[in-house]
Amino acid sequence: MTSVDKTRPGTPAYWIFLPALVISGAVFCASIWFARNPLLIGLMLSAFIPALAGVVCRKLGRRVAASVCAVMVVGWYWIPPFTVLLLIQTASAREEKKLLFLAFALAYISLCIILLSALSILATFSLAKRLGPAWPFSAVSVGFVCAMTLVVSMRYVSTHYDKAGRLDWARPLDPLVLGPDVLAIDKCAQQFASAHPDAGYPGSLDQLGPQGTQCLPTDFNAADKGFTIRYQPGSRDENGRIDTYKVNAMETSPKGDDTSSMFSDDSGIIWFRFDGPHGQGSTNLYDSPEYVLHKVLFCVSDGARGSSWRFVDGQQETLVTDKNEYVRRCLGPDAVRGVDNSKFSVGEFEFEYNFVTQNGTVSGYRLVARPQSYGITGLRSYLAVGTISDPRTLRVFATPQDRPATAEDPLALSREIGMPAVGRLASVDN
Repeated sequence: MTSVDKTRPGTPAYWIFLPALVISGAVFCASIWFARNPLLIGLMLSAFIPALAGVVCRKLGRRVAASVCAVMVVGWYWIPPFTVLLLIQTASAREEKKLLFLAFALAYISLCIILLSALSILATFSLAKRLGPAWPFSAVSVGFVCAMTLVVSMRYVSTHYDKAGRLDWARPLDPLVLGPDVLAIDKCAQQFASAHPDAGYPGSLDQLGPQGTQCLPTDFNAADKGFTIRYQPGSRDENGRIDTYKVNAMETSPKGDDTSSMFSDDSGIIWFRFDGPHGQGSTNLYDSPEYVLHKVLFCVSDGARGSSWRFVDGQQETLVTDKNEYVRRCLGPDAVRGVDNSKFSVGEFEFEYNFVTQNGTVSGYRLVARPQSYGITGLRSYLAVGTISDPRTLRVFATPQDRPATAEDPLALSREIGMPAVGRLASVDN
């Protein structure tokens, strides 16, 4: 009987459980009412439940159960000190300052790491005195393993996730850096076709470089930006003329499954695209004139349809009956006007409009839009023709050539002008 009693553990002191009950209970209540963070709530419950169970088991005389709960609680006390120590020991030179700041912040939040460490030591010695050396060793081991798991998890999150909490991944290069290069190729190809109507577009980029038209600069090289540009001329017709071409720019050495690209063709429309698990084929227009064209079209078409408008500026109200004055006020300070009120520039485009009259009454409008600097601020020019009787009659034509667009040119894309493709407004985006 005596030998059996010696092998049974003693009883842990009540005070070992009290700090865990108070700290975890207070933080748990605060989390429920304010933060509602599932991770924090779970962490507090991992201390509160064993502490409460330990008190109950101690009261009921369940010495083994109380001792097991004491090991879990004391191990929980050791987690913050071990975590801070492991973070500091495994920190690189670049991370030391950041982790030291984190350590101090964690110490402040935990009601001072020094006090908690002292509590851990006292509780461990108490277990050793009342239960024997095996139980406190188990408690310290539990704390160390939990701290190691926490540090490894923190390292994994900091390595694989960004600041927004999203899974970190090898991001593709920014294709927008190629915009000026692809725009230059399109400009030079269009100018080559205009200068050589019998040959059409060039057969290779060499015809546009220093050995050809010298349109492209000598230092033209997309490889420095991490991309490879391929120019693909179309098939020659029976007269040997090339009527189409394509430009494709792909990442030379992608870092992962996600890649970016930029492409164009003889239409002069430049697109950039992201492929892969994250990009999922997302495609957008490069330097889209959508906002500018949509705003100007709205002001001109609204001016053609209306007869009077009221503008309120502070306490002053102005009645406008002149259509050109309305367009000017509608465009606001964004428009820079020249000598002629019907000519102005907005953004990177120059505009000219006129109202079409029939029997002395305005029946429609024409709007011409051209890039301020061909091949630099843009390539495509536009012509909008509309009537006031039916908005669906609006037609927008576009050309990549260095000239005003005409009604014989193809229709513009709806995405270029920021309006839905209704009637013959614009062609549907490809």
